[in-house]
Amino acid sequence: MRSSRCDASDRAAITLTALTASRRPVVITDRLDPLPVPTRHLIRRNTMSEQLATQPARPRGLVVTGGLIGTAAVAAVLNAVVATAAHALGASHDFQPLQPSAYVPFTVFGVLAAAAAWAIIRARSTRPARVLRVLVPAVVLVSLVPDIMVGATAGQPGTSWGAVVALVVMHLVIAAVAVPAYQRLLPLPTAQN
Repeated sequence: MRSSRCDASDRAAITLTALTASRRPVVITDRLDPLPVPTRHLIRRNTMSEQLATQPARPRGLVVTGGLIGTAAVAAVLNAVVATAAHALGASHDFQPLQPSAYVPFTVFGVLAAAAAWAIIRARSTRPARVLRVLVPAVVLVSLVPDIMVGATAGQPGTSWGAVVALVVMHLVIAAVAVPAYQRLLPLPTAQN
């Protein structure tokens, strides 16, 4: 039967780094004796790999800016494809929201405004992943309301349900392009789900 105490050959000094209240590193050497109660909570147990896993490397400056410009450009090009397909399927060329002069500025503004909101939530929320899991679909659904209202009221020249469906698809395209880009450019801490 083994005793709870280790003999001299098994005793290796264990060095633990702790932070005091003044944030100065203190080295505590323990001979496998229990630590005093007030000291136990000061021990840092995170290894470098754990810190990297919970706080991924964050792109900075020009990388984020370039990534957001690229995201807006990709979303605008894909929206041009949607608009072209809608026109080919019979949507009127008089329907102003399917003209590049209308959807390109809104696409760029949407991508940048959503990135700003993502960054604010990431910085201020204690659980940003949880907040964004609810907020992103809610915002996308709310963004579809004006499109449906345009279709229901036929208030624009050239309005048809085919054109309205194209607008809905454009909103979904922006979300499908932007959210993965934000996850890469503005990563969330993984430990705070």
